[in-house]
Amino acid sequence: MPGSAPLAEADDVAAEAHIRALTAGLAFWPTSRLWESVIDAELSGPAAAGNDPDAWQRAVAQAADSAAPAHLRPYLLLRLGRAQAESGNRSAAATSLVDSIAEADLLGAGFVRAEAEVVASRAGIPLDDSAARTDATELTARERQVLELIAQGLSNRQIGEQLFISSKTASVHVSAILRKLGASTRTEAAFLARQLV
Repeated sequence: MPGSAPLAEADDVAAEAHIRALTAGLAFWPTSRLWESVIDAELSGPAAAGNDPDAWQRAVAQAADSAAPAHLRPYLLLRLGRAQAESGNRSAAATSLVDSIAEADLLGAGFVRAEAEVVASRAGIPLDDSAARTDATELTARERQVLELIAQGLSNRQIGEQLFISSKTASVHVSAILRKLGASTRTEAAFLARQLV
Protein backbone atom coordinates (compact mmCIF):
# COMPACT_ATOMS: atom_id res chain seq x y z
CA MET A 1 0.00 0.00 0.00
CA PRO A 2 1.64 3.26 -1.09
CA GLY A 3 0.17 5.40 1.72
CA SER A 4 0.77 2.96 4.57
CA ALA A 5 4.24 4.24 5.63
CA PRO A 6 3.06 7.78 6.46
CA LEU A 7 0.04 6.28 8.24
CA ALA A 8 2.32 4.05 10.35
CA GLU A 9 4.51 7.06 11.20
CA ALA A 10 1.41 9.03 12.21
CA ASP A 11 0.35 6.14 14.45
CA ASP A 12 3.83 6.10 16.03
CA VAL A 13 3.70 9.85 16.67
CA ALA A 14 0.22 9.55 18.20
CA ALA A 15 1.30 6.63 20.38
CA GLU A 16 4.35 8.54 21.62
CA ALA A 17 2.24 11.61 22.38
CA HIS A 18 -0.22 9.41 24.32
CA ILE A 19 2.57 7.77 26.35
CA ARG A 20 4.12 11.13 27.17
CA ALA A 21 0.72 12.54 28.20
CA LEU A 22 0.18 9.59 30.54
CA THR A 23 3.64 10.09 32.02
CA ALA A 24 3.02 13.81 32.53
CA GLY A 25 -0.16 12.94 34.38
CA LEU A 26 1.89 10.97 36.90
CA ALA A 27 4.36 13.78 37.66
CA PHE A 28 3.31 13.65 41.34
CA TRP A 29 4.61 10.07 41.66
CA PRO A 30 8.06 9.75 43.35
CA THR A 31 9.51 7.74 40.46
CA SER A 32 7.96 9.80 37.65
CA ARG A 33 11.31 11.32 36.59
CA LEU A 34 12.82 7.84 36.43
CA TRP A 35 10.06 6.51 34.18
CA GLU A 36 10.18 9.64 32.05
CA SER A 37 13.92 9.10 31.52
CA VAL A 38 13.29 5.44 30.60
CA ILE A 39 10.67 6.46 28.04
CA ASP A 40 13.02 9.13 26.67
CA ALA A 41 15.76 6.50 26.30
CA GLU A 42 13.46 3.93 24.70
CA LEU A 43 12.36 6.53 22.13
CA SER A 44 15.80 8.11 21.62
CA GLY A 45 17.95 8.24 18.52
CA PRO A 46 17.06 8.27 14.85
CA ALA A 47 13.63 6.81 14.10
CA ALA A 48 13.07 6.43 17.87
CA ALA A 49 15.18 3.27 17.81
CA GLY A 50 16.28 3.66 21.45
CA ASN A 51 19.96 3.86 20.62
CA ASP A 52 21.16 7.17 22.12
CA PRO A 53 23.82 6.37 24.76
CA ASP A 54 23.36 9.75 26.47
CA ALA A 55 19.64 9.10 26.98
CA TRP A 56 20.39 5.68 28.48
CA GLN A 57 23.08 7.19 30.71
CA ARG A 58 20.49 9.64 32.08
CA ALA A 59 18.09 6.76 32.74
CA VAL A 60 20.82 4.79 34.56
CA ALA A 61 21.55 7.86 36.70
CA GLN A 62 17.84 8.18 37.59
CA ALA A 63 17.78 4.49 38.58
CA ALA A 64 20.28 5.22 41.36
CA ASP A 65 17.34 6.65 43.34
CA SER A 66 16.46 4.40 46.28
CA ALA A 67 12.80 4.41 45.16
CA ALA A 68 13.71 2.80 41.81
CA PRO A 69 12.83 -0.88 41.38
CA ALA A 70 15.97 -2.98 41.91
CA HIS A 71 15.44 -4.97 38.70
CA LEU A 72 15.46 -1.87 36.50
CA ARG A 73 19.13 -0.86 36.81
CA PRO A 74 20.61 -4.06 35.28
CA TYR A 75 18.22 -3.69 32.33
CA LEU A 76 19.13 -0.02 31.85
CA LEU A 77 22.83 -0.87 31.98
CA LEU A 78 22.22 -3.55 29.35
CA ARG A 79 20.46 -1.04 27.07
CA LEU A 80 23.21 1.53 27.71
CA GLY A 81 25.83 -1.05 26.76
CA ARG A 82 23.93 -1.93 23.59
CA ALA A 83 23.65 1.74 22.58
CA GLN A 84 27.34 2.31 23.32
CA ALA A 85 28.32 -0.75 21.26
CA GLU A 86 26.15 0.44 18.36
CA SER A 87 27.79 3.88 18.50
CA GLY A 88 31.26 2.28 18.40
CA ASN A 89 32.28 2.98 22.01
CA ARG A 90 33.40 -0.57 22.80
CA SER A 91 35.27 0.30 26.00
CA ALA A 92 32.27 2.03 27.57
CA ALA A 93 30.00 -0.77 26.30
CA ALA A 94 32.19 -3.39 27.99
CA THR A 95 31.98 -1.55 31.31
CA SER A 96 28.21 -1.12 31.08
CA LEU A 97 27.64 -4.75 30.09
CA VAL A 98 29.92 -6.08 32.86
CA ASP A 99 28.02 -3.90 35.37
CA SER A 100 24.71 -5.13 33.97
CA ILE A 101 25.78 -8.76 34.35
CA ALA A 102 27.09 -8.23 37.89
CA GLU A 103 23.87 -6.57 39.03
CA ALA A 104 21.70 -9.09 37.17
CA ASP A 105 23.56 -11.91 38.92
CA LEU A 106 22.86 -10.35 42.32
CA LEU A 107 19.15 -10.30 41.53
CA GLY A 108 19.03 -13.63 39.72
CA ALA A 109 17.96 -11.87 36.52
CA GLY A 110 19.17 -14.54 34.11
CA PHE A 111 17.44 -13.04 31.07
CA VAL A 112 19.28 -9.72 31.47
CA ARG A 113 22.58 -11.54 31.93
CA ALA A 114 22.02 -13.69 28.85
CA GLU A 115 21.01 -10.67 26.75
CA ALA A 116 24.11 -8.72 27.87
CA GLU A 117 26.27 -11.66 26.82
CA VAL A 118 24.52 -11.76 23.42
CA VAL A 119 25.09 -8.01 22.90
CA ALA A 120 28.76 -8.38 23.82
CA SER A 121 29.21 -11.41 21.59
CA ARG A 122 27.60 -9.72 18.57
CA ALA A 123 29.78 -6.63 19.07
CA GLY A 124 32.93 -8.70 19.63
CA ILE A 125 33.37 -7.30 23.14
CA PRO A 126 35.13 -9.63 25.61
CA LEU A 127 33.51 -9.85 29.02
CA ASP A 128 36.15 -11.97 30.75
CA ASP A 129 37.86 -10.96 33.98
CA SER A 130 40.26 -8.66 32.14
CA ALA A 131 37.32 -6.52 31.04
CA ALA A 132 35.98 -6.32 34.56
CA ARG A 133 39.14 -6.00 36.66
CA THR A 134 40.34 -2.64 37.89
CA ASP A 135 42.70 -1.59 40.63
CA ALA A 136 41.25 -2.01 44.13
CA THR A 137 42.57 1.45 44.98
CA GLU A 138 39.68 2.78 42.86
CA LEU A 139 37.19 1.81 45.58
CA THR A 140 35.40 4.82 47.04
CA ALA A 141 35.41 5.41 50.78
CA ARG A 142 31.83 4.10 50.98
CA GLU A 143 32.75 1.00 48.95
CA ARG A 144 35.61 0.31 51.35
CA GLN A 145 33.14 0.51 54.26
CA VAL A 146 30.82 -1.90 52.47
CA LEU A 147 33.74 -4.22 51.66
CA GLU A 148 34.70 -4.38 55.34
CA LEU A 149 31.12 -5.41 56.19
CA ILE A 150 31.12 -7.99 53.38
CA ALA A 151 34.29 -9.43 54.93
CA GLN A 152 32.37 -9.72 58.23
CA GLY A 153 29.76 -11.83 56.41
CA LEU A 154 26.91 -9.31 56.56
CA SER A 155 24.01 -9.47 54.09
CA ASN A 156 22.96 -6.47 52.00
CA ARG A 157 20.13 -5.79 54.44
CA GLN A 158 22.54 -5.87 57.39
CA ILE A 159 25.02 -3.66 55.53
CA GLY A 160 22.22 -1.20 54.84
CA GLU A 161 21.26 -1.14 58.51
CA GLN A 162 24.88 -0.60 59.59
CA LEU A 163 25.46 2.26 57.13
CA PHE A 164 21.93 3.74 57.24
CA ILE A 165 21.30 3.10 53.55
CA SER A 166 18.70 0.97 51.78
CA SER A 167 19.50 -2.67 51.05
CA LYS A 168 19.13 -1.82 47.34
CA THR A 169 21.83 0.84 47.65
CA ALA A 170 23.99 -1.65 49.53
CA SER A 171 23.43 -4.11 46.69
CA VAL A 172 24.59 -1.54 44.15
CA HIS A 173 27.75 -0.91 46.20
CA VAL A 174 28.39 -4.65 46.47
CA SER A 175 27.99 -5.00 42.70
CA ALA A 176 30.46 -2.16 42.08
CA ILE A 177 32.94 -3.70 44.53
CA LEU A 178 32.75 -7.13 42.87
CA ARG A 179 33.28 -5.52 39.47
CA LYS A 180 36.19 -3.34 40.60
CA LEU A 181 37.94 -6.21 42.39
CA GLY A 182 37.21 -8.67 39.60
CA ALA A 183 35.58 -10.92 42.17
CA SER A 184 32.79 -13.26 41.14
CA THR A 185 31.40 -13.86 44.64
CA ARG A 186 31.11 -12.09 47.97
CA THR A 187 33.42 -14.72 49.46
CA GLU A 188 36.11 -13.91 46.93
CA ALA A 189 35.64 -10.19 47.63
CA ALA A 190 35.99 -10.87 51.38
CA PHE A 191 39.20 -12.80 50.72
CA LEU A 192 40.56 -9.93 48.60
CA ALA A 193 39.53 -7.48 51.33
CA ARG A 194 41.73 -9.31 53.83
CA GLN A 195 44.64 -9.04 51.40
CA LEU A 196 44.09 -5.28 51.07
CA VAL A 197 44.32 -4.67 54.82
